[in-house]
Amino acid sequence: MTPPHVDIEGEGPSLKYSKPNKDEETDSSIAGEFPDEFLRRIPKTDLHCHLDGSIRIQTLIDLCKEQNLELPSYDVEELKTGLFKEKYNNLEEYLQCFMYTTAALRQTDALERVSYEFAVDQFNVGVRYFEVRFAPQLFAIPGTLTMEDVLKSVNKGLVRATKEYNSHEAVESGDEPEYAYGIIVCAMRYFQPSFS
Repeated sequence: MTPPHVDIEGEGPSLKYSKPNKDEETDSSIAGEFPDEFLRRIPKTDLHCHLDGSIRIQTLIDLCKEQNLELPSYDVEELKTGLFKEKYNNLEEYLQCFMYTTAALRQTDALERVSYEFAVDQFNVGVRYFEVRFAPQLFAIPGTLTMEDVLKSVNKGLVRATKEYNSHEAVESGDEPEYAYGIIVCAMRYFQPSFS
């Protein structure tokens, strides 16, 4: 199914738009040229999402409590200001967040839950196709959780969410595009000798 055509030269199905004169000063952001409501309504894609960076904070708290993993705080607001900030001083500070998220995602049910919630969150902001990326080596535990287990668990959560949303009447009637995804597996050659 193809998305509805929007004619940006003239009148489209729900938006009147004309290109600005080349001599006019314009906002350099294309988003500034369209009404917010239009941007909220149109189907979107997200082609670069890190699974371990897209976990809901409350889910991280729940998983850490279930698995007896330590967090700097078990309060959502404190974690938002102390660990999952809007702005970081450097890359090292930013990457510390992943120490907690990857630790919490070393179980099949945790991977499935986070993948499912991630797909739900994407759908709720208008994304209809996304590609989620992750390195299964970060979650695998030799002898306990294989990379294949990781991949299957992530896919299971994503399949569940897409089946739920694709069964909606608007999708089945063709009024809304199907919900779909891709998985990008990040290989890390020197992560551990056994993975080389």
